[in-house]
Amino acid sequence: MKEEVIQFHLPFVSSIILGNLSRLGLLKINDSYTNSYTTNSTILYANFLACIIMGFLQVFNFSSHDSNLQVCLTTGYCGTFSSFSTYIYEIFIHTVLKAHLFSNYGATVSEFFIVNIVELCVSMGGLKLGLEIGNIVKSSLENKNKEERIGMNLYQEVIEKAGNFLKHALSILSVPLVITMLVLSIVYRHKYHSYWTLSSLFSIFGAYTRYYLSKLNGKLKNKWNFFPIGTYIANFVASTLLSILLLLFQRYNNNFTKKLVLYSLIEGFTASMSTMSTLMNEMNKLSLFKSSAYIFISVISSYAMFIIILGSYKWTHNLNAL
Repeated sequence: MKEEVIQFHLPFVSSIILGNLSRLGLLKINDSYTNSYTTNSTILYANFLACIIMGFLQVFNFSSHDSNLQVCLTTGYCGTFSSFSTYIYEIFIHTVLKAHLFSNYGATVSEFFIVNIVELCVSMGGLKLGLEIGNIVKSSLENKNKEERIGMNLYQEVIEKAGNFLKHALSILSVPLVITMLVLSIVYRHKYHSYWTLSSLFSIFGAYTRYYLSKLNGKLKNKWNFFPIGTYIANFVASTLLSILLLLFQRYNNNFTKKLVLYSLIEGFTASMSTMSTLMNEMNKLSLFKSSAYIFISVISSYAMFIIILGSYKWTHNLNAL
């Protein structure tokens, strides 16, 4: 048990916190300027970069040296860096919350397809780019190994050295990172920006939930055995919880403490529980028909929960706080 904590859980926690901070940082940068080509604070950039890293790690794979490290970097960092539930929320924003801005409500159908096309194509493009970069790096190392006629495998040597460095760095950082996030969350609890630290703590629980649910992948039988049921459940539940939290966020709009906790849960727990990078990686391994079925079921079911929970509330009340 002690060895498992050192070999897996410590670096996994560090990867989660760093992934959450990376996503929040990218969202903040995107929100710092106006007149952007894309909507400010969109998850598009975070999903794109996370998918690039995920693709790279599929080729530049640490599993041969340390499978625990590979899980920390892919499931921990990339999975937390990207977010599926936020992407579904953006569909809801452009098809429901902003429906009154269009000349007619039929335009929201077009907007639904536009958001999905952009988000999915950019994310899959990021994964393909990462795979290509990984292949280029691996090929260059293998070619250098042949040209210089080095006895050892240069690629494996780099994997081993980089893996050892990352593993030790993440393990050493884990405890100080958790303590720092906890202390700052308490000290700056009356300031809005403390959601950075508080959400990082919540992200640990969200990512661990997703990790253990991923163990259900491949459990379905017969013709549905291809379906990554664990990842789907994580994304669906996270999207459902997000819609509920957004509803509560509207309800407690005038209470700073509750609003801060809810926002931290939104940016930490639900965003980390869902993942876009893993979804794209799983789709890339499936045939066109199976991957299409996977993404269709994931998007439609999650979006339906937003319509049922948040949509019904909007049509009877108001959602100005969102």
